[in-house]
Amino acid sequence: ALVKSANLDENKKWVYSIKFTEYDGEHSVAESDIRNIASNKLGISDIKVDDKIFVNYNFDNPGELGFWYDAKVEAVRKTTNTVVCTIRNTPGCRVTNLEIYKSEAPDFSEMDCEKCRKNRKRKCYQCGCRKCGGKHDDDKIIMCDECNGGYHIQCLGLERIPDEDEWFCPECKNENNIVCAGGVAMKARERKTGSNRDWGRGQATEGRTKECTIVTKDHFGPIPGIEVGMCWQYRLQVSEEGIHRPHVAGIAGSAKGPMDKRGCQSIVLSGGYEDDKDYGDSFLYTGSGGRDLSGNKRTAVQSCDQTLDRYNEAIAYSCMVRPVSSKGGDAGDRWREGKPVRVCRAYKAKKHSDYAPEEGFRYDGIYKVKRYWQEKGQSQYKVWRYEFIRDDPSPAPWTEEGKAIIEREGYECIKRNPDATPKGKKRKAGDDDDNEEEDEEVAKKSRKKYEMNAEWKTLIEADARNKKMWDQVLEKEVYSRTELLDQVRSILTCQICFELPNQQITTECGHNICQECLRMSFQSE
Repeated sequence: ALVKSANLDENKKWVYSIKFTEYDGEHSVAESDIRNIASNKLGISDIKVDDKIFVNYNFDNPGELGFWYDAKVEAVRKTTNTVVCTIRNTPGCRVTNLEIYKSEAPDFSEMDCEKCRKNRKRKCYQCGCRKCGGKHDDDKIIMCDECNGGYHIQCLGLERIPDEDEWFCPECKNENNIVCAGGVAMKARERKTGSNRDWGRGQATEGRTKECTIVTKDHFGPIPGIEVGMCWQYRLQVSEEGIHRPHVAGIAGSAKGPMDKRGCQSIVLSGGYEDDKDYGDSFLYTGSGGRDLSGNKRTAVQSCDQTLDRYNEAIAYSCMVRPVSSKGGDAGDRWREGKPVRVCRAYKAKKHSDYAPEEGFRYDGIYKVKRYWQEKGQSQYKVWRYEFIRDDPSPAPWTEEGKAIIEREGYECIKRNPDATPKGKKRKAGDDDDNEEEDEEVAKKSRKKYEMNAEWKTLIEADARNKKMWDQVLEKEVYSRTELLDQVRSILTCQICFELPNQQITTECGHNICQECLRMSFQSE
């Protein structure tokens, strides 16, 4: 199409008069409907949930080609090459032609930067490249998976965007098997040495073996299947479950993007700041920043004032007070209207808090941000403070009722490698398998077998078509609710996508399949 003229309407927004090459006459088009020609075709592995894409779709005959639309991804079915999208406010549109491109739609969200006011011509190290400050070459900017900072690949000395699933900038990179600036790992002699601190025996920087697909990365609120009082040995496991995704950062969230996506999804209380105060049902939390972490350090003393940006601003967006202001905000009696924040307490906070677990990382439920403000901390530098209040229907794990639930459900600290030999212990030559079997039998007898509630038993008995599979689930002795759910996931899976069935169909031979997987299988034949 050719743009013939442009005029401002009564709302001071541009309206363009365009002429299509295939049609006669001129047509008026709003600014929001004009974009560059989509040229970056996407493969099925490049598409993620919540991505904005450009697709060809036919509302009358979904299996045939139609018109081009902007779409938001709801789900990606790699086994059936299907992308489920929301198109023109219509959810559940299934695109199977794979004529999918990167959306070139302009950004009209409220992503104003306080420093540059989103001026494309002005350099900004907050919303632009962290190296050069430029906002050009958007397709060559790579985002750090830890701090969400953007970098031009040419500014880092990279020839192309790395193929790795996760990439960390030079400030966040903390292990040799993670690609950093220049596309190469640091040499051993370049790492700082001499620290006796235990960083989780390498688990903090080990790659994830699984990823939570139940909810999206920017999901606010509880995670289905995760209950208050559950505990994991390492932060990496908490990340795999989707409770708190960053490996190292104590805050997960973003202050950029559409307004409904801004906010803090989760935090981990580990006693990292001297100004933190933990009262159980509420706590005072200190923001991030103000520390010199150059040289691959994970922590340092406060050396400058904290600013209300990045993670600090993300927490402020979780408070219901609008607009977010550098003067702070207090929700008062309306604090429950804020966005839910998942909170985990770490064993490291035990020396500062009476509510931290004895070991591992424990999920303590949903909290809300009541107020936020800046004040001078113990370091004599200004820090951002946040008051969180618990707002979860489940009893807190330190209460008598919460302890009773933990005991009843069999929640124990879930080990990363439960069968591994403890550090510093080696198997002796004289040890035999009989002794190991005896020890294992004694351990089993000391644990109480998990007893399902009556409601679950009734539902299982009513599911007669899946009796064979439920028998397989129940024949194994389990000692906690977690072990039972793991057993269910391993037995009752779709035979095509190998995930828990969505809109389950049970075949005559007793197998469970997702309705959509079965339909696509027949179509492919």
